[in-house]
Amino acid sequence: MWKALWAHTGCVLVGLFTAQAACAQEEIASPFEDHFRLSTGLLSATSETEIRLDADDGTPGTLVSAETDLGLRERSEQADVEVELRIRERHRIRFNYFRLDRSATQTIDRQILFGDEVFDAGDLVQSRLDWREFSFTYAYTFLRQERFELYGSFGLHLVEMSAEGEVRADDIREEETQAVPIPAFGLGTLVRLSDKFHFEARADYLTANIDEFDGTVIDLRAALLFRFNRNLAVGAAYILMEREGNSEDVGDSGHFSLRNTGPVLFLRVAF
Repeated sequence: MWKALWAHTGCVLVGLFTAQAACAQEEIASPFEDHFRLSTGLLSATSETEIRLDADDGTPGTLVSAETDLGLRERSEQADVEVELRIRERHRIRFNYFRLDRSATQTIDRQILFGDEVFDAGDLVQSRLDWREFSFTYAYTFLRQERFELYGSFGLHLVEMSAEGEVRADDIREEETQAVPIPAFGLGTLVRLSDKFHFEARADYLTANIDEFDGTVIDLRAALLFRFNRNLAVGAAYILMEREGNSEDVGDSGHFSLRNTGPVLFLRVAF
């Protein structure tokens, strides 16, 4: 994990110092003047995941910790990608993509009811948990000063989770895929600390009930950026991301929750 993180950091620093030397005399643009931003980075996250898959007849399954019970890794490096377009002075749209794929093989130490199947203590269980999320956010800046702005936002998170458990020795296999849209409201700020440094923070939250499904989205992100020239910056951020969903629809009921926390190192190209 740390080797990958240091390697990414080294590439970032080498590229940026080269760019700084080449563009030392170039004027530093204000982040308020950006019309397009592409941020790509490496997130080193700690994950906490719970899942419960009920039987088709509504019999509750076992609430399982994916990390403790099934052996999925707690820490992982993930790509962090964000695109933002500023439309006119006060309007902007943002696109984010997140993906987390994990699998493991572990002997379980208790009985687990997983959908219509039963995994007994001592079974060697092969498990897989894939998470995809694409979000679209619209934001409006309602307060702007020379070095400060504050905006409100509304976003839609399209979440897809796929879970699978298998005991090959007993020819037992269960798989489930869920896809749900979850909206969220947010607040964000940008503060220009100096010509080269600026600070960004945002928070998104909503609990919603759609038919027999209720879900919660929490996103917190704070970042400090250093701008080398008009078009290139480097940043360090810390994020907290929580997703939770509960379905009471018989035949498709269950529970999932995912909590990711960790630092991000990223590059930003802006125009």
